[in-house]
Amino acid sequence: MKPLIALLAWAVFIFPLVAAMEESRDPDVLYFDQNLPEKIIVALEKNANVYLDKDLQTLAASLPPGTKVQILGLVNDGNYFVSTKYRGTRIEGWAFAGDFPPLDPKLIEAAKKSQLWRENVQRAIKEKRVVQGMTFEDVKKSLGKPDRTSSRQDAQTKFDTWMYITYELVPQNSYVTDAWGRVTIQTIYVKKPIGELTVEFNSGIVTGIEEHRRQRE
Repeated sequence: MKPLIALLAWAVFIFPLVAAMEESRDPDVLYFDQNLPEKIIVALEKNANVYLDKDLQTLAASLPPGTKVQILGLVNDGNYFVSTKYRGTRIEGWAFAGDFPPLDPKLIEAAKKSQLWRENVQRAIKEKRVVQGMTFEDVKKSLGKPDRTSSRQDAQTKFDTWMYITYELVPQNSYVTDAWGRVTIQTIYVKKPIGELTVEFNSGIVTGIEEHRRQRE
């Protein structure tokens, strides 16, 4: 359990840094800088070209052996999105994977799992749900500020509890007279409390979710 909590705790720090970049990033790329705790930097063993486009048509730079390159992502077709310094300027572009030393498949698999988990979290936020592994910020984005909070601390861990009142919209009808003297029915929807949702955090990561519904009157 502790390795999982450690990995998720790393997400507390990295996710706010990449949140603003999410919408502008290419959906066909598995981004390592978002999904792995450490950068992937390799030294070229042979000449490699960097291109301005994913189709590898417009050349941006030709890099000699020994150049250090950060591999930012893996494209669906197997090529790389990279970053490096070229003639004193930092450039980003696309490159043929065959020009680079091979990557550890375990790194790629770890990045895929991380990206899938992040996508699940983003989907839950859009659907106003909470799932295990979310951070404080994720839960706020999904449900807003809690109605009540509490916390406790032991020798190594801080535990937080957030409570939300859950509601349903109940229609209420009333008769009103319009400007021409006609009587019409007006319907408004009123929020009625129906229960409570309790979210438990362990070191800032959601580890428990419990919902209680009140008995109908």
